Amino acid sequence: MRNNNAQVYRNNTANIEAIGAGEIDYAIVNNYYLGRFLATDPDFPAAQTTFESGDIGNLVNVASIGLLETSQNTEAALTFVRFLLDRTAQEYFTNEVNEYPVREDVEPNPTLARFEELVEKSPQVDLDQLEDLEGTLQLLQETDLL
Repeated sequence: MRNNNAQVYRNNTANIEAIGAGEIDYAIVNNYYLGRFLATDPDFPAAQTTFESGDIGNLVNVASIGLLETSQNTEAALTFVRFLLDRTAQEYFTNEVNEYPVREDVEPNPTLARFEELVEKSPQVDLDQLEDLEGTLQLLQETDLL
């Protein structure tokens, strides 16, 4: 990245805006951001792609929710979980937020790549190996990227 004079932007949205403005040729962002731009401008000048099969850049992040056994508000928490898993909420997440639904009876937003394709291309990695924040910061400092 340093050798290619990579530009730094404040967030995913700013990266997508920079592509649209012709400031940069590509950016590494979460997949759903481009879909938001395409929803308001189908001719937005960007396309989504993936890395070679198995590349860490194809890592699929999964959002989840949990309930602590020690919760003082178990019923309210379960109501919230049911709400998030409800068909209407899942349709909102995919159609408005461009996320993948977790329900099989909800069709993913057509702007999203087939989820099976992403899984096929995703790397086989132990996620526990990615939690070394101190090591990551040290590496970034040693390579003058931070």
